[in-house]
Amino acid sequence: MISTVISDLGGVLLFSKDKSYKGKLNPVYKEELKKEGFDFFNFFELNNELLEYYASLKEKGVKLYIITEGIIQNDPKIKDDLYKVFDKIYSSGEIGLTKKEVGLYEGILQGLGIEPSDAMYIDDNRDNLGAAQELGIKTILFKNTEGLKEEIQNSHI
Repeated sequence: MISTVISDLGGVLLFSKDKSYKGKLNPVYKEELKKEGFDFFNFFELNNELLEYYASLKEKGVKLYIITEGIIQNDPKIKDDLYKVFDKIYSSGEIGLTKKEVGLYEGILQGLGIEPSDAMYIDDNRDNLGAAQELGIKTILFKNTEGLKEEIQNSHI
C-alpha cells in the first residue's frame, strides 16, 4: 500500500506565470532574484488546488515529500506554504544526483526507512520517472491536476 507520495515541484506544484514558458524555473528564478524589486508572484504561481489535495492526503496519514533540482523552494514567499504540507523537501542539486539516477531515490527512501513499493513519485518529465520505476516506486506522469488526483485515488492511498 502506498504510504508516501514524493512530488516534483516545478511543473507540478509551481508554474511560470508565462503559460508559454516550458523551461526550468530555477534559472528564471535565479536571474529575476538579482533584480531590484523582484516579486515572486509576478513570475510564478503555486498549484494551490494540488497543494490543498496533498494537504488532505497528509491529514489521512500519507507522508509527503518534494524532490526538486534547485533553490526556488526556499523563497520566503512559498517556503512556509510548502512546509505546512510536506515533511521534507530534497534538492537533487544539493544531494549531488539527478532525478534520472536511481541513487537519488534509493538514498532518500533508505534515509526515511521507506520501501520503494510503499512510495509514489510524481513528475511532469517522463525522463525523470525511469530511475524511480527501476527502483520499484510507483510513478505518475503529471499532465494536469484533475488527472493526477484521479490517478492517486485509483492507487488506493
